[in-house]
Amino acid sequence: MARPHNGKEKNRPKHLGFRTEVWVHDAVHRLAAEQDQPASDIAHELLEMALGKLGIKPPKRDEKD
Repeated sequence: MARPHNGKEKNRPKHLGFRTEVWVHDAVHRLAAEQDQPASDIAHELLEMALGKLGIKPPKRDEKD
């Protein structure tokens, strides 16, 4: 299967890399193990919760389906 053209990655999430304190890293990995999910999914959920508390919400999705 061929890759899509550059810029047309079909709703592919953006990569966000950053450094954290050891305790944050350990806590995310502990939660991931407890919930049997990838650590990246747990980190994404935690960032969404924190941003939501600051009033930053995701854009509304169009109901075209």
